[in-house]
This record gives sequence, structure tokens and C-alpha cells, in this order.
Amino acid sequence: MAMELNKEQLIRIAKQFGTPVYVYHVERIKEQYDKLLTAFNGVDIKFFYAAKALTNINVLKYILSIGCNIDCSSVNEVKLALKAGFQPQNILYTSNNIAFEEIEEAKNIGVHINIDSISNLKKFGKKFGHSYPAGIRLRPNIMAGGNLKISTGHANSKFGVPLENIKEVLGRDDFNGTACIGAPLDLTVIDKYKEAGYSTISFNTEVWRKEYFNVYCPGKVTECGGYDNWLNAIRYAIKVFGEGNVRSNFVAGLQPKEILLEGIEALASIGVVAVASSWVPALGSPLEGHRSPTVDWHWDVQLKVAQILRKYGRTYEQIFNATAGRGITLDIYEVEDETWHSFEKEKLAIS
Repeated sequence: MAMELNKEQLIRIAKQFGTPVYVYHVERIKEQYDKLLTAFNGVDIKFFYAAKALTNINVLKYILSIGCNIDCSSVNEVKLALKAGFQPQNILYTSNNIAFEEIEEAKNIGVHINIDSISNLKKFGKKFGHSYPAGIRLRPNIMAGGNLKISTGHANSKFGVPLENIKEVLGRDDFNGTACIGAPLDLTVIDKYKEAGYSTISFNTEVWRKEYFNVYCPGKVTECGGYDNWLNAIRYAIKVFGEGNVRSNFVAGLQPKEILLEGIEALASIGVVAVASSWVPALGSPLEGHRSPTVDWHWDVQLKVAQILRKYGRTYEQIFNATAGRGITLDIYEVEDETWHSFEKEKLAIS
């Protein structure tokens, strides 16, 4: 079937099944799902369809057939998902303002559970301890997307545990965690992350200079106040979190090397852990068919990034704590400092 339903097809369906009639275009559902898979190609990620959007069991069965997981906002939706064929390990239960007994029922079914209130979290911990994992739904207190009536992350939303209560959730004053956020229009939101106990914070700039930022980061332009506000947020975060505790990632390969390194140097000079990840064109993305620079080009970038970070006093520990995963910069530090595991083996062999 074509990706678009034409008038004749709809008239034929109406004559066959009568009216009113709802028509769901599964090929379009598959098309949208494939776009998500393509956009996150190479990333360890799982997608969950929100059952509350449409609980038609035939649509749910189709969602299962294309390999998608399901998110349920009530235990009845969980039961419907099971009836559609989903296994408990593919079901995420995230409910709001419900009795603890419903969470217990979801636990007994064996699905993944998110808890969005401190009271229920305490009850869950008291009853089940470490015997059953549970996620925590945090509310970042940021207004973004849509409008006040449909946005769920703002300070007055009923959804999630408020960011300022994370210390109570964890039972400690601070923790080695990075808050990866977009630049808020109200910069004092950054203070709340520090008050909540985060040790580091990240604003991924992606590309340097406004003309590049406007092209490659249109969402950050419209939702986060644009390039100037993004940089202002980074400067503000340095004052709040301190040098070495603010990260910004760049995507190496989207702009000339000298401009990329100019951005790395500019941010590193004010205390930011500025790192670069290599750009790989994804199939189906707007940049499909374009080529990333050579391996030698990327290696030279990583060596120069490490040099810049050392120049401004960034330590191995600061880079490790501020970055999402083990990057090449850490490897370069270990090789140059002769702390790489191969050096340790050689020392043991000599001794």
C-alpha cells in the first residue's frame, strides 16, 4: 500500500465497513518507526510506544510485530499489552498519582517499573529492597515544547519527582552524576541542578560559530534561545559548578578543523571539559551520502583536543567524570602518562 491514503481508498473502506470508521495506516507507522531507528543507528537504545496514545489492540499487535517495546501508564494498559502479545520484559510501566497496590501488581506481573513519587518510592524500597529494580521519573523543572497544558517537565507539573528532591531520593547530599541538558532560558535553572546534588553538567554545543549552529542545531535555536544563550548558559554553569565540572561535546567532521579547534580552545580556556566525537553519516539522515573526514584527520583532532585540555589544566579525573563514556581523549591521557594497561603489564614483566 502507498504511504498516502487517497480519496478513492477511503471511500472504498467506508462503503465496505460503514461509517463512522477509523482508518489506521500501518505503513506510515512503520515509516515513522524506521526514521527513529535510522536516527539512532549504532546507539544502544530502546524505543517504547506510548499505549495511552492509542490502545487499539490491533495497532498494539502491529507495534509488536515491527520490534517496538511499549510504555503503559496504568496496570490495565499493561494487561492489554500482554493480551496483544508483548512479553513483560518489553513493557515499561510509568504511572502517575496511583495507589501503591497498583505498583505492586505491576511488579508481580514482572514488567519494568518507573516510580514518580517519593512516597511510593519509599514504600517500594521498604517492601522489596534490592530484590526488584525500579526507575525514578525525575521532573527537570524546564518548560519546553508545546504549551503549558501539554508540557510535563515544568515546575508546576504533577508528573515526576522534582529535581530538587533528588537528594532525598538518593539519601545523600551529592553524587557523581552529569546533568545533560539544553540551555534554559532562565539560567537560574542551572543552580537547581547543583542544589539537587549533581557534580557535573553538560551542554553539548555540537558545532562552533553561530552560522554553523543555526544550520546544524535548529532545535536548540528555537527551544534554547539560540547560540548566544547557549554560550551564556555554559559560562553561567562554570560559575555554579566550577572549572572542570562543565562538559561540552562537539561533533568532529561537520566543519573545518581549525573552526572546531577554535571552539574547543575557547571553551577549554574558561574551564569547560570540551571534547569531540567523530561524525558518522547515518543512513536515512539528511546528511546521508556525505563523507566524514579521513581517519588521520580525526586522529589529529583527538590529539589536539587532548593537548588543549592539558594546556588548561584539565585532569584525567575531570574528563572521566564529565563525559558520558570512555572516549579517545582518556586513552590519549593514559598513553601519554604511561598508565595504559599495557604499560602496567610491561612494568610487571620487568620487575
